[in-house]
Amino acid sequence: MPQENNISKTFITDTDNSPIFNSVHNIFIAIDARGRITIFNTACEEAFNIASENAVGRLVTEVVPYTGLIKVLKTGKSHIGRKFLLGNTLYIANRTPIVRKGAIVGAVGVAQEASEIQQLAEERDYYKHIALAGQTIVQQGFDKNNHHPCYRGKQFNCRYNIKNLIGCSDQMEELKHLIRKVGKGPSSILITGESGTGKELVAQALHTQSARGKRAFIRVNCAAVPENLLESELFGYREGAFTGSRKGGQKGKFELAHGGTILLDEIGDMPLSMQAKLLRVLQEKEVQRLGDSKTIPIDVRVIASTNQDVIKMVNSGTFRQDLYYRINVINLCLPTLRERLDDLDLLVDHFINKFNIEFELEIKGVTEEVWNLFAAYGWPGNVRELENMIERAFNLVEGNYIEIKHLPNYMQKNKGETKRDNNHLPVLVEEVEKRALTRALSNSNGNKARATKELGISRAWLYKKLKYYNIQIP
Repeated sequence: MPQENNISKTFITDTDNSPIFNSVHNIFIAIDARGRITIFNTACEEAFNIASENAVGRLVTEVVPYTGLIKVLKTGKSHIGRKFLLGNTLYIANRTPIVRKGAIVGAVGVAQEASEIQQLAEERDYYKHIALAGQTIVQQGFDKNNHHPCYRGKQFNCRYNIKNLIGCSDQMEELKHLIRKVGKGPSSILITGESGTGKELVAQALHTQSARGKRAFIRVNCAAVPENLLESELFGYREGAFTGSRKGGQKGKFELAHGGTILLDEIGDMPLSMQAKLLRVLQEKEVQRLGDSKTIPIDVRVIASTNQDVIKMVNSGTFRQDLYYRINVINLCLPTLRERLDDLDLLVDHFINKFNIEFELEIKGVTEEVWNLFAAYGWPGNVRELENMIERAFNLVEGNYIEIKHLPNYMQKNKGETKRDNNHLPVLVEEVEKRALTRALSNSNGNKARATKELGISRAWLYKKLKYYNIQIP
């Protein structure tokens, strides 16, 4: 049976919303023997975006699924110095069972930012910029100290910026350059690209680059909201506009985004009837709530995104041409992962670091066999597919490296096909690439500067490919 300690000698509750715990800067959360929350201090409210009165009494797994307190409750073993990410902020947590008369009656968790622990400052600096490409962010914002996103009732901000765009390939450097340049302006932007390329991440980077960066960032998934609710979702409604409407009415997403940015995600799925109403809002810079006669002026920058071919939709009549020209003042077309394989190693390292924290493991990397398979694969799901594949491997891995057997079946089958068939497209591409590199170096008598100019690539890319193909300079 676990030994008692100073924290756990007395079982404590938060029925009086004790000012002692709310005055503590660190996150402090306690549960009873059933796993129900008994203490949820003010720091918890800010960190996890939920009020104490809505958390106390509920199962901790419903409010904060990954605290680790349930495991402490079941095993009676403390977790000391465990690392976890909350948004972009690295925390260090101590979790301890609460023991009374030899029985476990609860558990308590205390967490503080790694930035406040001097000996972990260097590690904090590395991890604070870790982000999830393609992760859905809805109505979240930084607090005044630029800490974890939280809802403060007045504004919603985004957690990602241009530093969270992983990659140093020519395509990504060009994209970052464009974001820095056009992000500062007021013009509407259309982000296009295949699913999983990180369109929302880019939208947030654009917002944080602009003068509106400290104001609201509101995301609307046009494909997820039913057509009959989309108008009230975007423009709001007046009290009594329809059966079941909220007393006092409700603001729409455009009103919430006033002074900031609105992201119309999957705009290609917006019904034609709504496209006409959206066009009017963009032209007049005002909204009219459903069931209301008055208009409300708005100042909102519009960013739209889609994985569809909007030009083809315009030609087929499923997307309004006038709306297309209104939102497509600037177009950012995101590169696929197969077009920027130079970034693959950075992305793999990024996700391994991320999941090492989440799974509390120390995976060092992938085997050479896995790496060769990754480099030859076409990645139809792009960065999101890579992230999911690595997360899956973390659920199966036993040693320090991700192996072929930890990958999905379709990837393991792809390994066999690549070996048997020299006509496999990635194999052919590598053969052509290797011949081009060899020819350019031969033509330039080993002069790397001339070779890079002939090939139209960067010197860093040349060195990387020479190493990959084990090409010796004549």
